[in-house]
Amino acid sequence: MANKISFKKLPQQRHADFLDDMEKMADLAFSDVLEAMVSELFDLLKQKKLAKSENLIKGLAGDWQKEGYTLTHQKQNDLSTITAHTKDGEVAGMYSFNHHPHHLEADDAWTDIDHRRKGLASAAYQLIESKTRKKIKSMPHRMQPDGEALWAQPNRPFGKSLAKSDDKLPRGWTGEVPKIEVDFDKLFAKSINKYMNALKYILLGKAAGPEAEEAAEATGATKNAIPGMIQSAYLDSIDTHRQYYDMLFDKSARTIPKELIKETLKAIDKKTSRFMDESLQRLSNKVVTAVEMEAERLRNSNINEVSETRSETTEIKDKLTGATIMTVVREAGESYRSDWSRMVSMDLTLASAVGTHQVVQEIYSGSDGDVKVAWVAMRDEKTCEFCKNASRYTDGTFKLYGINEFEPAGYNYGKKRGEWKLCIPGAHPNCRCSLIYIPTGFEVTKDGTVQPLKKK
Repeated sequence: MANKISFKKLPQQRHADFLDDMEKMADLAFSDVLEAMVSELFDLLKQKKLAKSENLIKGLAGDWQKEGYTLTHQKQNDLSTITAHTKDGEVAGMYSFNHHPHHLEADDAWTDIDHRRKGLASAAYQLIESKTRKKIKSMPHRMQPDGEALWAQPNRPFGKSLAKSDDKLPRGWTGEVPKIEVDFDKLFAKSINKYMNALKYILLGKAAGPEAEEAAEATGATKNAIPGMIQSAYLDSIDTHRQYYDMLFDKSARTIPKELIKETLKAIDKKTSRFMDESLQRLSNKVVTAVEMEAERLRNSNINEVSETRSETTEIKDKLTGATIMTVVREAGESYRSDWSRMVSMDLTLASAVGTHQVVQEIYSGSDGDVKVAWVAMRDEKTCEFCKNASRYTDGTFKLYGINEFEPAGYNYGKKRGEWKLCIPGAHPNCRCSLIYIPTGFEVTKDGTVQPLKKK
């Protein structure tokens, strides 16, 4: 007996929901793993001495004239700029001033860190007053306390109040600036590898190996997810299409040999494992790079703090092991989340497609070309033109294909859109299409009903 079935009641819809649920579980597992990794890397940094002190000796003392620096003046409209050059002609600093009828106002001033404490800024201030015969007006609201004290002195002897009578520099100027000497890649390698193994276990289950299983248990990766998702996608796809056969013919489909299923699972695990290793390595690189960049940023910040404000140096170790490191690691992980979701979706879709194709070959005898398939695409604004064209003719009629007309599942991945070919869906990352098999003696209507052909 042959039955009539609407697409809406097909077991394939339940299978699609099953895949969606696994993607959601994989996302929850990623969140669990990321939080555990952030906490562990935080603890590693607390136990490790990160900084070796070094003296900020460049630019601490000197005489700009004796060392061959020169100053030049340039005026454009109401803005004057004094530029400091080294004896080799490199720019060492720039100081800008706005002209007012009876005074000057400092607009912007900077001295390169390697050329500070040589009197360049003081000389620039003196030069602009000499050139314009105007005094620079104090701007207390833009100054720190030391600056206000300097400008409050009679005749404003630029620079002189900042040195002691014995010409030694104040202690704050020689503050020790921590130097990052830790190899973060080496420090984090073991921990990050553990968490990457935990994520692999979520997708591959025991096929990921005992080390991955142990990592998953230790990190809580299985708290919100069932391990072995890829194998589940493959096996559920087989069960789904066997159910479809049962619904069409009111009889049980023959089973696929266990040995064939076993060998297929090995092939799926091998292929997806390589993709996972490549993808998860990007997560490791993102985390290490983010911490290295943050460490360097904090160190530069400390150097500026010492050289510009003359305050005591803040230990970079304390900064790195505080909220900062938690933030940068979490942000690096979150930036990888979309890659993880895309990889999970792709691997689950490929595993499902392999199961689908296998059922056609083994149960429907699709290799002889008699069995036809309909490409079913979602009819909404998210569906791409490739999938729309693959699914229906312009009048809404479904296109039917022989199973041998398709390239293998995953054929289009990594190719440009113009190079895509008809393949077992998903046709591309995030593809939501599926194949519905139309056995000999059946047809599919425009409204999505598979039914026996009407006798003429």
